[in-house]
Amino acid sequence: MIIDIHGHYYSEDLYPSWVPFGINPLLEWSNDYNIDIVAVSSLDAFSNGIKENTKLTSLCTRYPKLWQFVSIDPRIPFWWDNIPKSKKILGLKIHPTWSNYNLVDVFNQVLEVAKNKNLAVLTHPGINEPYIDMEKSILIADKYPEVPVIFAHLGNGFSSYNDVLLQIECLRKTKNQNTLIDTSSLAIHLNGLLEQSVNMIGSHRILFGTDLPLHFPKTMLDRVVKSKLSANIKDLILYKNSISYLPQLKEV
Repeated sequence: MIIDIHGHYYSEDLYPSWVPFGINPLLEWSNDYNIDIVAVSSLDAFSNGIKENTKLTSLCTRYPKLWQFVSIDPRIPFWWDNIPKSKKILGLKIHPTWSNYNLVDVFNQVLEVAKNKNLAVLTHPGINEPYIDMEKSILIADKYPEVPVIFAHLGNGFSSYNDVLLQIECLRKTKNQNTLIDTSSLAIHLNGLLEQSVNMIGSHRILFGTDLPLHFPKTMLDRVVKSKLSANIKDLILYKNSISYLPQLKEV
C-alpha cells in the first residue's frame, strides 16, 4: 500500500501553462504508480478564497482515493465555520509563506480548532523562508500532543548541506511524537538525507508525500523504495505512519 500525504488541486491559471493542473494528473499518476490514497489540498483556496475548498470536497467524495486537507486562512474571522462537512477531510492546511502571515501568530488558534474537531494540521515550512520560525512553531505544536502536525517538505528551502537538516534538528527537540515531516521536497533526492532523518528522529515520524502533480511521483517513490532502509521502515514511511496518525484511513 502507498499513501501520498501531500498533493494539490488547482486550476489552469495558477501556474505557467506547462505545469499540469486539475484532477486528471492526480488520478492518472496515482494509478500509474499504484498510489492508493492521495491527500489533497486546494491551492485555489489560498488565491481565491477558502470557499474554493468545497470544489475539492466534491471531488474527494466522487473519487475514493482522494482525501482532503482543507486550506484555510486563519486571519479570517470564524474561518472554522467554513470547513466543509465531509468524512473525507483529514485535516487543515496552512501556508504562511503564500498568504504572508507569521505562523507563530496564528498557530495556537489553528491547533486548538484542530484539537476540538479531531483534525490533523499540515503546514508549509521552509528553512530560509519568511513568516516561518520553525523553532518557535515546534514549541507551540508541543502544547498539542493530541494533534498530528505535519511540517511539509523535508529539507525545503535549503541552501547547502549545512542547513538541509535544520527542520529535523527542530523536530528532534520536541517533547511529543505527534510532530511529523513529509518527504514532498526536491531535497529528498539528496543521497543520505532520508536515511539521516530516520537516524535523527525515527522512522515513525516521516510520512511519504510527493507534492503531486507538481513533482513527478515515480522519482519521489523510488527515493524511498530503492533506498537501503529496511522493508519495515519503508512500509512505515509509505503508508503505516499515515494510518497510525490519521485514523480515518484505517477503514480504507
